[in-house]
Amino acid sequence: MAFVVNMAGNGIAQGNQTMAMIFSSIGGLLIFAGIVLGIIALFGVRRHGRKGILGFASTGIAINTFLVVSAVLTVQSAVARAEQVRKMQQQQQQNPQ
Repeated sequence: MAFVVNMAGNGIAQGNQTMAMIFSSIGGLLIFAGIVLGIIALFGVRRHGRKGILGFASTGIAINTFLVVSAVLTVQSAVARAEQVRKMQQQQQQNPQ
């Protein structure tokens, strides 16, 4: 669901950073909600039994955790690359050829 919201948001918000940020935030909230709801479902296993709960809850937690880790690593990589580019630009300005 979060993936669909992000993809639809990218199509709708072309060039509009505010709309892109809104859709990205909604997608992020859905991902975190998936993790929280999966954990809540795991607590229901005792009361309702494993059948139909354990597999879906575990899968949901795993997929959403993977999405969060991927997003964090992507942002870290982008920030590091932007810092490298900024340093290179500063060096070029200080030492013009």
